[in-house]
Amino acid sequence: MALSKIKTNSISDDAVTAAKIGVDVLTDQVAGITSAATPGSDALTIDSNEHVTIINDLIVDTTTLKVDSGNNRVGIGTASPDVKLEIAETASDTGVQLKLNGNRSSNGNVGDIIFENNSDSVAMIRSERVGGNNDAADLSFWTQATGGSNSERMRIDSSGSVCIGDTAANAHANVNDLIIGNTSGHHGIQIRASNSSNSAIFFGDNDSHLSGQLEYGHSTDAFYFITGGNQRARLDVHGLKFGSDSAAANALDDYEEGTFTPGATISGASGAIAFEGTNNHLNYTKIGDMVHIQGTLQIDSNSANGGRLNITGLPFTAASLDGLGGQTIFHVQISGGTGSQASGYLTSLAEGATQLQVQTYTGIGASNDSAVTMAADSFLLINGQYKAA
Repeated sequence: MALSKIKTNSISDDAVTAAKIGVDVLTDQVAGITSAATPGSDALTIDSNEHVTIINDLIVDTTTLKVDSGNNRVGIGTASPDVKLEIAETASDTGVQLKLNGNRSSNGNVGDIIFENNSDSVAMIRSERVGGNNDAADLSFWTQATGGSNSERMRIDSSGSVCIGDTAANAHANVNDLIIGNTSGHHGIQIRASNSSNSAIFFGDNDSHLSGQLEYGHSTDAFYFITGGNQRARLDVHGLKFGSDSAAANALDDYEEGTFTPGATISGASGAIAFEGTNNHLNYTKIGDMVHIQGTLQIDSNSANGGRLNITGLPFTAASLDGLGGQTIFHVQISGGTGSQASGYLTSLAEGATQLQVQTYTGIGASNDSAVTMAADSFLLINGQYKAA
């Protein structure tokens, strides 16, 4: 009958000898132990330094632990690992876990997973204790560029903010969920799609998962701005269009504002008018092809003996349209002038022109010379709009 247990306190001194258990007294090794009738060649050895060597596979309780000596693989929970280390769970509807348990009492790395290629560390995932708290940690991701060393690329901090290219979420309380880049160099984000598809950013809240969206149509090369389920604007190669309008003719393709310094010439007489340099305040706003001008000019000197004042140097050339549709009238009023102004000025802008001509208007056949009414230090108040070419 085979014995299943031996109590060492029942064995007499010198009852077990090296010869009986196959111990080589020179090498202090236990002879091969196998399940075969004849022991193998040193299947398990224990040397004088108490080092244990197992020649074949190590199996603990079938699947608890398997060391596959033939393929250099380790399986935990599986008897047939197919990678260098496999952790398996066979129970139904059950996950598997891997625990790294550090013991930090000060801020710093709690645990690292390091990736090496030919003994060169090329990437790493690190958990760090932060904020002076044992129960708070950031998770950072590191990679190595060619010829460099591991550098942090992304961090998920203890509050859940994601930082790409930076280590701290410190922009604004409303935008700290995702921080991309830092204050050095260029940074960006790209969304890619097929030529016939759309790329999009969606906005949701408690009331709706789709409260607003910004889409780019790759087939139309257009941005679409959508709120409340309706398209409010479209921005494409023609400009800005409102609502669902896609017509090129309806696009708002320009907006500009600024100031300009006009010149002065006289038509129909000799002499000259000069504007004072300090109090020239002519402003313009261009929306699409419509130009609005408003401001004041001060007369510095006037040697004209008659004729009409031309205000030159408008910021944009007037359009030439069918049926003289590019012509228009500006409102010009004088303050502090001389002569009769009972009927005021008639100020015209011709098609294709860049100047306003100021005339007096006193009825058909009457003189329309305006220059003589403009005394030094008087002011011209100007307002109007025209269609630019």
